Amino acid sequence: MAAEIEIKYDGYLAREREAAARLAELAAFVLPPDLPYLELRTLATEARQKLDRVRPGSLAQAGTSPWCDAQRPSQTSCSRQRAGVGGSPRPQGCSFT
Repeated sequence: MAAEIEIKYDGYLAREREAAARLAELAAFVLPPDLPYLELRTLATEARQKLDRVRPGSLAQAGTSPWCDAQRPSQTSCSRQRAGVGGSPRPQGCSFT
């Protein structure tokens, strides 16, 4: 029975495993407490202001806010890299050069 379920839901299970891996990667991406959110111009003004007030500790925390869509955590990390803020390596999906 377990094998049938694995076969039947293989695509769904694979997507869920990938989502869990992405979430773990975002959780491992630590944001420094002094990150200048208001200077991250790739984010909307409202997002910058809210991030500056909330000061999340990781990209996963930044992404769990109700006002934050799926793009914003990766934009935050890309903006951090552009601003020269040190820390964790760039997460997957950050496509600037």
